[in-house]
Amino acid sequence: MTETVRQIDSTQVKGAYQDLITRIEHEGVNLVYDATLDSLFIEFGGPEAALSEHVADNIMIRINPETLRVVGFEVVDFLEDFMPHNRLLALAMEDFPIRKGEDFETTIAEPKHIRFIESFAGLTAA
Repeated sequence: MTETVRQIDSTQVKGAYQDLITRIEHEGVNLVYDATLDSLFIEFGGPEAALSEHVADNIMIRINPETLRVVGFEVVDFLEDFMPHNRLLALAMEDFPIRKGEDFETTIAEPKHIRFIESFAGLTAA
């Protein structure tokens, strides 16, 4: 069976990205660490069907294929490769007990964590 590849227009995604700060503040942010995959999922407003697109080392942006809204990020090889090379993120993540071999999930509510997620997503200055 052959699957049709959908071309995503980056300008449409950019337009759908504009309301992300509002969505983060109103819908919340969930952090989900999958120990088996060693991946951290940063979800805006809860889990949602999405396509992943590589944007930088270890970082995938998650886009709803129907609305083209950014619904989160996935950080692959999170503990094994990403964290050792990202000191500032390691400091910001000290409040969250993510450990090798253990799944973890939490909802982010504190303003300092919300601001960090916004800066991680490139929405504000760090």
